[in-house]
Amino acid sequence: MLKNVYIIYNTDKIEAIKFYKESCEYLQKKNINILSEENIDKADFFIVIGGDGTLLHASHKIYKYKKPILGINKGNLGFLTEIKSEEAFQMYDEILKNNFTVTKRKFIKVTYNNREIIGLNEAVIAKDGINSKMINVTAKIDNKYLTTYRADGVIIATPTGSTAYSLSVGGPIISPELDVMIINPIAPHTLTARPLIVDNKKKIEFKIENNTKTYLLVDGRENIALNCNDKIEITMSDEYIELIESKNRDYYSVLREKLKWGDMHAKRT
Repeated sequence: MLKNVYIIYNTDKIEAIKFYKESCEYLQKKNINILSEENIDKADFFIVIGGDGTLLHASHKIYKYKKPILGINKGNLGFLTEIKSEEAFQMYDEILKNNFTVTKRKFIKVTYNNREIIGLNEAVIAKDGINSKMINVTAKIDNKYLTTYRADGVIIATPTGSTAYSLSVGGPIISPELDVMIINPIAPHTLTARPLIVDNKKKIEFKIENNTKTYLLVDGRENIALNCNDKIEITMSDEYIELIESKNRDYYSVLREKLKWGDMHAKRT
């Protein structure tokens, strides 16, 4: 039986703070230990209360413990924090009985200057601001030349990240169980430069080809200035998190609900 939980919540949202307190009260009545940060390594599972940004931030803190994560939606979209607050207490009871399923979400690994950074959603190579010139970035896959992008930037996204930044610039939605990565140029100069789906066993390498001020961002956390001739290597990481799934919906119903597919048809009928 699961007895120890560590809870992360968005301290900037009143609703998240309130629900955190309600959750602590409920779980303590069930004789569950609410752990402090000093004892985080003793957690049997994690609860994240907020939006997708809260869970994204939390994932970098707790992935190494390889324990299941329950995301409670107190934010906006909620592709990752898919559990609604009204079903959370029922989910708590199921978790305490070990009656739940998880979906594995893999990270990418970004290597730059012998430094390795992991990202759950994406890595972005982008120019500095709207007034900057386009960047020129050469792309290779397994050391074979792909193309040179002239664009505002390039996104390399995981299936988890396919519903984040990549989606907003026309990228495809990828089911999370698929072992692929997305290369998606941002506002490319050439209309035929389209998103590309790549097997995640491949190594993707980028080289900066001009002196436009350029930055590397990983999950919005890192902000690394790049120079001409710098190289960035991206592969799939061995690291992952396990998200506890709702019993009331699957991935596709989450998409349908969050992206409001079929709303017009439903209104007409």
